[in-house]
This record gives sequence, structure tokens and C-alpha cells, in this order.
Amino acid sequence: MKSGDWPLRAKHILKTELKRRRISYSDLADKLAAIGIEENEKSLAKKISRGGFKAAFLLQCLEAIGCESLHLRRATLAAPADSLRPDHREQTAPLA
Repeated sequence: MKSGDWPLRAKHILKTELKRRRISYSDLADKLAAIGIEENEKSLAKKISRGGFKAAFLLQCLEAIGCESLHLRRATLAAPADSLRPDHREQTAPLA
């Protein structure tokens, strides 16, 4: 994986978890506030869109939305929009 792909992968992981749980950026802001992290919907949208956020931010978001585990796999970087729907079943490729 190229070094420039890691921020995109982190962004994809977070957005996928939000979509699976049907959590909007506004909902995420509320959930983050409940654990003491002050972010607003607009700042979250910008930060997540860039994808270059810190690991601490990713962990805060995952904690706030109640994500207890992740299955990390090599994601297609140009994944179609349908692949982010909760009912989509993605083929798992082994990590090389």
C-alpha cells in the first residue's frame, strides 16, 4: 500500500462504521460531546472528508459510536457508493 493511501483507508473505515450504524455527522457530534470531545457537524464533515486525522480522533469516534471491534481488510480505494451500504456484502481479500 502506498503511503498516501493510509489516510484514505482511515477515512473509509470511519465512514463505513458511521454508515453501518446510520449515524450522521450531527449524531456523531452529539455522541462525541457525551464523552467530552467538542466538535460540531461542520468541523467533523471537513475533518473526515480530508481523511488525514490522527489515530486518537479515530479512536474517539469509534468509542463514541459504540464500536467494540473492527475487521480490518484491504479495502478497494475507489469503492462504489453501494459498498458503503449496510446490506452490501463485500468479498474479503487476504492481506498480503
